[in-house]
Amino acid sequence: MKILFLTILIGILSVSCKEKNQEGKKGRPIKGIKDSISYSLGVSQAETMLKKTKIDARDFSQIDLINGFKENLHSRLIFDSVCKDQIALFIGKNGQNLNSNYAKKGSYCIGKFNAHNFLTIWTNSRGINRLNLKKVGEGFEDVISKKIIPITENRRNELVKNYYENLVDDITKIMIDSVKLKKNCIKIENDIYIQTIKKGIGSFPNDSAEVMFDIILTSPFNDTLDNTFKNFPNKKPPFFNIKRMYPGWSYAFPYLQKEGIYRVYMPFEMVEDSRLPFPYICFYIEIFDFK
Repeated sequence: MKILFLTILIGILSVSCKEKNQEGKKGRPIKGIKDSISYSLGVSQAETMLKKTKIDARDFSQIDLINGFKENLHSRLIFDSVCKDQIALFIGKNGQNLNSNYAKKGSYCIGKFNAHNFLTIWTNSRGINRLNLKKVGEGFEDVISKKIIPITENRRNELVKNYYENLVDDITKIMIDSVKLKKNCIKIENDIYIQTIKKGIGSFPNDSAEVMFDIILTSPFNDTLDNTFKNFPNKKPPFFNIKRMYPGWSYAFPYLQKEGIYRVYMPFEMVEDSRLPFPYICFYIEIFDFK
């Protein structure tokens, strides 16, 4: 998964349909937090789809759209080229030239595509096993069918936010617990962990050195958030001053030897970057030189 997971969360929480369903009134029964979260995510998936496609729910074959989503909402991720062709025939090249002759198959395939997308996001984040997929399908169905949504928008946003934050905390704990067991890993001040992949040679930089290095930055979900190896594929990168970067690097870099390769796990307090809202992030660092 090559995306910043928070972007998805923000998208989920910010979407609202122009033509809203009735909310907070008596609809289908939903019991418990797990079912409420699952239902809310299904609602968000349908609302996101309608916003992105800019197609009114009435223009779909609603039954086929719903069936396409619910029937393919299982653990096996499949989306074939035949379905892509059917979608293109239905909505046209720019997504707005609707052809009702292909509404039935096209709608089913759009539902299938959304099921595939949903499963990809939450499987890669290891959150799928925490959901009731039947309730996800019901949430999707109620938006498309314009039925009463029994959970208010504010409550849905709160449920999804809490679900995501708990998921991040749990995945981060698994990552750090695993790091602690590695023999080639040390813990330094400010709860920073350093794993040696390849030992370097010679001396170590001080906490304000100019350092030449490349990094791969990853989240607890193993998303690649940055990769500077791609920036200078045929030459060495420039020197950077440690003091002008993340606060934690002034503590970590004095432990990183020239020509060494390391993984550095830093808590949010040592990163202080709102774009990286994770309890810990990981830097894969290769140091070429310093001065």
